[in-house]
Amino acid sequence: MTLSAWADLSIILLAIEAFVICLVLGVIYFYATRGILQLMRRLRITFPIIQGYFRQAEQVTKTASDRVAAAARQRISPFLETSSWGVPSWGRTSSGSFITARFPRRRTSRLRPTGSWT
Repeated sequence: MTLSAWADLSIILLAIEAFVICLVLGVIYFYATRGILQLMRRLRITFPIIQGYFRQAEQVTKTASDRVAAAARQRISPFLETSSWGVPSWGRTSSGSFITARFPRRRTSRLRPTGSWT
């Protein structure tokens, strides 16, 4: 066999290999698509049921946390000083909240890195 015959044979083998690889990948894609479609059909049925269970769990935890918070508020409320507005006085100052009064915001200029102004 001559060199040109081997070149022709190698091109034919390369085409057959490419066809087989694409065929295998196509079959995998086909069955994966079918599986996902079947999964989606099943999930459309089960997701509302699962969502109902989660909604029930959310309602139970919300009512339980509201009861715990109400009990804590009842126990703590005699010890809190409230202003005439019903807001605890320890949380507010005349200039705003306690944190902004204690730690005022400082703004620095990029042009003057050593100087600051409030």
